[in-house]
Amino acid sequence: MTRTKKKLSAHDHAAGKDRVATCVDVLEEVRYKPILFHNRMNNWSERNVLSSDEWDFKGISKPEIWICWTYEFAREAVRMDSRLLRPTTEWRAGAPESFQERLKYLRQHPLISIGGWLGLLSPEWPDRSYLFIESDERISRIEQLRNYYSTLPASPIAAHLRNPLIPVKSRVDWDLIGPKLQDQLNRSPDKMSIPNVTVGEGSDQVSTVILQLDWSRGRSAILRAFGDLLSKMEAQDMKAQDPRGGGTELDHRTAELKALGGWRIKRFESSIADCKSYYNLYETIAGYYKAQEKAENITRKYFVSIFSDKKGVLGFE
Repeated sequence: MTRTKKKLSAHDHAAGKDRVATCVDVLEEVRYKPILFHNRMNNWSERNVLSSDEWDFKGISKPEIWICWTYEFAREAVRMDSRLLRPTTEWRAGAPESFQERLKYLRQHPLISIGGWLGLLSPEWPDRSYLFIESDERISRIEQLRNYYSTLPASPIAAHLRNPLIPVKSRVDWDLIGPKLQDQLNRSPDKMSIPNVTVGEGSDQVSTVILQLDWSRGRSAILRAFGDLLSKMEAQDMKAQDPRGGGTELDHRTAELKALGGWRIKRFESSIADCKSYYNLYETIAGYYKAQEKAENITRKYFVSIFSDKKGVLGFE
């Protein structure tokens, strides 16, 4: 190339500069192509994966587990049957936009939402996950709801007797608790002597139990029986907290949230093998199939079937 350039005239030499430049451009282009390919490889390695706030619930604090469980499984329920979202949509149509203002609105316009009160009041639900909301904001909203609970009218019995059996701050959602109690009886009627649903910890712990009283036995006998019941419940609670005994109710909810995460990953990925390759939730492919089955059953049992049965309330045809 150098020898050819020496034989060129001035005019041709000037024109040759363009040709040389063109050759250089081609060389540069050829030299740059592997870099472009390398960049594409990097982009491929950073493939599109499901956001961790949709499936990784292991970092949630214990006081949040129940609320997160309701919030997230309710999201799946309205995805299964969009009609379940209708009461929430209609309520929100007349409500303010912010969480704080909606909480004030709720006092004059009460509603039991499939997503719980946190889901009903949070603008993010059901489009965004529970973990999408910043931790400080979640805690703030939960605290506001607790304050709201404390201002609700108590049961007439509790108000008159200050009866500790009906805690003022515990509002029982029978639509969710009832099926759980029944489920315990159905699973192991011989082992589950006292079906109960316990939430909270320490001074905030509340257990819900359904009792059948035989009034013909008399007051003294009933009081003695109730004392025996408390002793049995305390022993049963201690056994439930022993990991060898199968875990606490919160442990079960945590496992169910994990299953929900596995189901979402399996639904998001086109290949089941990718679930195991790109996520660290379950060690085996079979784990994702089992997670899907478990999460689907929970969603249908505790949300779709319960709320869709209320045709009069939901306005279903």
